[in-house]
Amino acid sequence: MSLKTALTSEMLEEAFEFGVKYYQNPDKVTRGRTSSQNRGLGAIIDANIVGKVIELGVNEILKQHEKLKEFSPDMEIRSVFEYGQPDVVEIVENGVKRKPKCFVEVKNSPKNFEWVGLYTTQFEDMKKFVGNDEENIYIIYASLRSKEGTILEKSEEDEGANENKRENDLLGIFLKSKKSLGDLFNFFEDASNFSVNIDYVITGKELADNGKVFPSGEPWPSPEIFQEGTKPYDASGNVKKNFKRLSLNVKDGKCDLPTNGINNSVPFPHQFGTLECHGDFQAYEETKNSWRKVDGVKTKTELKTIFIDCKSDVVVKNKWLGEYHLEGKKVHRIKVGAKVASKDRDDLSYPKRNIESMVKIPPSERIKELARKI
Repeated sequence: MSLKTALTSEMLEEAFEFGVKYYQNPDKVTRGRTSSQNRGLGAIIDANIVGKVIELGVNEILKQHEKLKEFSPDMEIRSVFEYGQPDVVEIVENGVKRKPKCFVEVKNSPKNFEWVGLYTTQFEDMKKFVGNDEENIYIIYASLRSKEGTILEKSEEDEGANENKRENDLLGIFLKSKKSLGDLFNFFEDASNFSVNIDYVITGKELADNGKVFPSGEPWPSPEIFQEGTKPYDASGNVKKNFKRLSLNVKDGKCDLPTNGINNSVPFPHQFGTLECHGDFQAYEETKNSWRKVDGVKTKTELKTIFIDCKSDVVVKNKWLGEYHLEGKKVHRIKVGAKVASKDRDDLSYPKRNIESMVKIPPSERIKELARKI
């Protein structure tokens, strides 16, 4: 059975109607979460249409795997958002309506998202629905793709840059499908050029066993921690100012990198654990001073990071983050970036880049299992 389904004009119609009803509800906040600016109808539709289309597509894929069941997606507009409400709210089996036996959470999986996981409060509400049986929580990550395989990004204003081609805009694609509007929207692609694809499925048990908590008030770090760096020595091989050559305990061509003191630009998160470096390399520590605000006061701060001069191709291994392959004959530095300077909630998360180490069952088998159990 397939893990994808074609995008249809009917899906777009339902997602469009959901956005309109969302906007019409006086209890729903229309301000953006980061800009705090009020958003109009078009912006609200744009913020919801991708996620809702993906939910509808996942329901269609479930139907493909269990043709004797009907799956009803959650299309209700609630004045207060409920994390304890699943994205599949009703099952019809043998003509009888019933509640689902599993909790299904459908999430958009654009390429620019680096983590999988849930708010800790959301996870607790989901567990109540299934009587704390984490095996009966299924988190489905799906994406909207063009026929060429391009993943459409989420367009919400506070979730990072939207890199979609203009002709791939879902609202424009929907308006093009309304033939009564004439040729005005012919610029946009046809809905038939896109599909909803399930990328991977994890259970609540897998997330609970392997995820780690990133508390509110802390930065939201990126797991992509390496970037190219400048050489820590001059043309004569002399170590430059602010750099120190490190003597590491290398054994059998590998050693642990000293990450405890790294604080440029975000302190190295303790959740990341140990980095084990394999290959022919020399490590250097850079120390420099910078003025930073500490408790609202501008303070001179000592910043440190690690540079790795790779004599050959180098592999950095981490049980939780996965492997990083550093190109030989180049210098790489550790720099932990943050997309959010201070999170407002506790997150239970796992790095998307290493998802295969957490999920041992292929998504095709996991979807079959879910369609049967739910």
